[in-house]
Amino acid sequence: MGSDPRQDYIDSELANSALDNVGFVVSVDTYLSESSSNADLVLPAAAFAEKSGTTTNLEGRVFTVNQKVTSPGLCRPDWTIASEIALELEADLGFGSAEEILDEIAEVSPLHWGLSWHRLTKSAALDGVVVPITATALSIRPKAMLDQISTPGIASVWNQGLQSSKTSYFDDGTKEEPGSGSQPPVHASMASVEPIWPVAPVQPLGAMRLGYSRKLYSQGEHLMNSPHLSKLIVGAKCRISSKTAKELGAVLGDSLRVADKAGGESLFELEVDDSVGDGVVELIRGSFSIPGFSPVRSDEAVNYVKVERA
Repeated sequence: MGSDPRQDYIDSELANSALDNVGFVVSVDTYLSESSSNADLVLPAAAFAEKSGTTTNLEGRVFTVNQKVTSPGLCRPDWTIASEIALELEADLGFGSAEEILDEIAEVSPLHWGLSWHRLTKSAALDGVVVPITATALSIRPKAMLDQISTPGIASVWNQGLQSSKTSYFDDGTKEEPGSGSQPPVHASMASVEPIWPVAPVQPLGAMRLGYSRKLYSQGEHLMNSPHLSKLIVGAKCRISSKTAKELGAVLGDSLRVADKAGGESLFELEVDDSVGDGVVELIRGSFSIPGFSPVRSDEAVNYVKVERA
C-alpha cells in the first residue's frame, strides 16, 4: 500500500524474491510502479491533493490536508478502499470520513490525546497542532479503555503518575525509597546480559563499510510522474569522505565502481562529503534497484562492498 518494495527496499534481492514467490499480490497505489505493475490486483488510490486527511511533519506538528481536485476514474482514498474490503469480508470498520478516523486515533493513541478534527480546523490551529499536547494546554482523559497488552504501563502511569527517578529496585522485587538507608541496589552482571545486536562480520580485506541515506527528493513515483517536480530528483550517487577519496585517487565528479559480495557491480557519480566516516561509502536511495546489484543483506549487521575508481 503506497510503497514500491522492488525499488524502495534496500535488500532488493529479498524484496524481489518475496514478491515473486507469494501466491497473490494486491497493490493499493496511485501510480503503476515496478511493484504494482507486476501485482495480481491493483486498486487505484487517490493522491494527496485528491483526498482530505491530516499530515504530521518531523516536528510532530499535525495539519489538516483538504481535497483540492477530484480523483480521476475510480481512484478512492486509502481508508475508503480498506473500509469497502472489510464490508466485503462481512466486517465494518465503522468509519465514514477522515474526521472519524482522526477522532478514533485520538481515543486510542496516548500521543494524540486531546487532538480532534474540530480543534485542527479552528483559526488558532492554522499552523497546526504539535503533539503530544501538554497538560497545561489541555486537560483530558482517554475516551476508550487502553489495551494493557499493546500499551503496557501507560494506563498505570496516567492514573498514578511517574515513579521517582531516585527509586531503586532490588533483585527480590522490593524497592528502596530515597533516604531509607538500605543497601545499594544490586545490578545484573554484564556476563548475564544477552547482546541486543548481532555481531558484525569480519571486514574483508580491501572492502569498505556500506552506508545508506534517503533524500527528500528521491526517485519516488509521485516525483517521477510530476513534470514540474521531477527536475528535483537526486539520482543514484555515492558519497565518501575527502580522506577516503584521496586514498582512492578520486575527485568530485569521478565515477566509482561499487561491487557487492555476490559479484554484482554498478557505476556511481562521486560526491565528496566529510560527514561520511572514513572508510565508509554511502549510497543514496535509488541505488538499490539496479538489476544485478544487491549490496545489502538484511540478515547481516554490517554490509561491505569493494570500491574503486572507474
